[in-house]
Amino acid sequence: MGFVRSLRDCIYYDENYLGGKAYWLNILINRGYTVPKGYVLTKELYEDYVINNNITIEESRDELFQYDEIREKIYNGHFNEEVLNVLYDTYEKLKKPIIVRSSSSIEDNELSSCAGLYKSIGDIYQFNKFIDAIKLCWISSFNDMIDVIVGKRRDYAISLIVQEQIIPEFGGVAFTANPVTMDEREIVIEVSKDGSKEVVSGSGFCECKIFNKLEICSESIDYPFDELIKSLLDIEILREKPIDVEWVYTMGTLYFLQVRPITTLSAVMEKNIFETEDAMVTKFNLQNCTSMHSRWLEKKIPVRKYCKENNINLQRFIYYFSSNDKYHNDVDNIIFYMRSNIIEVVDGKKNMLIDKQYLKEIINKEYKDSQVLRIGESISTEYCGFSTYLDGKIYIETVKGGFTGLYEGFNPTKYIVDLNGSIISETIEEFEQEYFLNPNDGKWQVRDIEKNPLTISKEVIQKIINMTAIIKKKYGEVRLEWIGNKEDIYLFDLTVEKTKIGNTYLSSNILSSGIAKGKVKILNDISVFDKYIQEVSIRMGHKLSEMKKSDEIKEIKKKIINERTDTILVCEYPKETLVTLIEHVEGFVFRRGSLLCHLSIILREKGKPAIIDQDIFDRINDGDEVMINNGEFIVF
Repeated sequence: MGFVRSLRDCIYYDENYLGGKAYWLNILINRGYTVPKGYVLTKELYEDYVINNNITIEESRDELFQYDEIREKIYNGHFNEEVLNVLYDTYEKLKKPIIVRSSSSIEDNELSSCAGLYKSIGDIYQFNKFIDAIKLCWISSFNDMIDVIVGKRRDYAISLIVQEQIIPEFGGVAFTANPVTMDEREIVIEVSKDGSKEVVSGSGFCECKIFNKLEICSESIDYPFDELIKSLLDIEILREKPIDVEWVYTMGTLYFLQVRPITTLSAVMEKNIFETEDAMVTKFNLQNCTSMHSRWLEKKIPVRKYCKENNINLQRFIYYFSSNDKYHNDVDNIIFYMRSNIIEVVDGKKNMLIDKQYLKEIINKEYKDSQVLRIGESISTEYCGFSTYLDGKIYIETVKGGFTGLYEGFNPTKYIVDLNGSIISETIEEFEQEYFLNPNDGKWQVRDIEKNPLTISKEVIQKIINMTAIIKKKYGEVRLEWIGNKEDIYLFDLTVEKTKIGNTYLSSNILSSGIAKGKVKILNDISVFDKYIQEVSIRMGHKLSEMKKSDEIKEIKKKIINERTDTILVCEYPKETLVTLIEHVEGFVFRRGSLLCHLSIILREKGKPAIIDQDIFDRINDGDEVMINNGEFIVF
């Protein structure tokens, strides 16, 4: 089979076939540079896999989350025995641990680096983890952020590199031109004791060394930096333009992991990236940003761009990348740019709410080792809600405080309105609790409030109608998440629902229509899965599939579900972590909940019946034979 080729012996294959990373590593090997031993898993392996698993890649896609179904199919697919044997032979030839890395024809080239968008998975010691890593790297090709940068009409098939993973004494990233000042006379080397991974992710502390090319000959430079600089200048001549190199050093040997052009020196590339978002950033390598927040940015950038073009109110945010002189006058520009007095700062590890007047002081103190910060307005959330467009009407749900109230089952105030703002029906709820963002730790917490009904004004309803109708033109009948502060409404997020909500949902207790019969299982504690799903996005099918393999998850399921009988699960509200039980349950009954919450959407997509019955706990016991017949609940 021609699926696997030695990284050293790929000299006769072009960049389109091998991908940018593998192609240039092969050139470095054959010029005498040290590269970790490895093999290329060619595009042919991917193409054989999708054919054998009947996976079709559609050409025309418009909606968000357009790739989730493909991602899930790739992750859940299987290699045939012959291919598995070839992959096992490859795995056995390499010292452990190993790393699997993407090598796409559209990354690491003259026009785009796509830095941080394609996946690399390391610390692999087991063959089954190696197989999972191959699938997850393929999955990373289906990424809307890549579409933003290079367009949708592209080759989704990518080659992969599997290499021995070098455990570094230190390492980093080197640039043969200064990526901040754009000075091509300078070499910038960023060094971390944890290697290049910590530098490119922005999550580790690194030291920055700057050398002037014109003065290198007269300087005394310590090993291995003298060898590194000499190699950089040689490779720059080879590539005929300034380069960005990842490297590590261990046991007296300098290893090269990757080489690519510095695309941020290109005016074309800068325009491509910065016009997609109103981020005021220093011109640092964008891989820091995308590797930490790629899933978030994947959706946010195209949506925010469309919203700004159509005058939809958004919270402002920027990405700020530190340079050698850390946080300086740029912070003053950020302070001027932000409209709110309270600013939220996130570095991927901690989240803080900061009074604007102390922003510079605190980020210099609390984030001094961070390479990238996401800084945004913290809009006081007086109320929030969901809205969606349904057959010429707008359906609105809203609660006091933040979204956690909706996710934790607060009964929302509900409106059905026409496009002119006339109220067709309304259900007004009273609230004696709300979720608020605690300024001390940046986390949402619940607090008691004076019991009051929640209503929203006709002016606010009209703003929600306008926003929902505009988004519908671009993305179809999506669910909008918005926050309200007095009379101002800000779009927060949106979710595409594959299953259309009919009018029957709006005036009934149905969350997901259908018929189901089985025995009741009452789940009193619906937080049992929380600790296992905190870092898993339920929209990412392959991640959910990965989580289901956990022995701990399986053990908890056994305690809750008797897999020999059909189960109707009864619990307080549709908490999103219950998604882990969907495959074992015929239907759900909740005492309270929202039609537009995450779990309700997924239940409709999976065809699992679900209803709300406020008196359910008074009517049934464990083991009762029951039936859900659309909105009707029958006890036998």
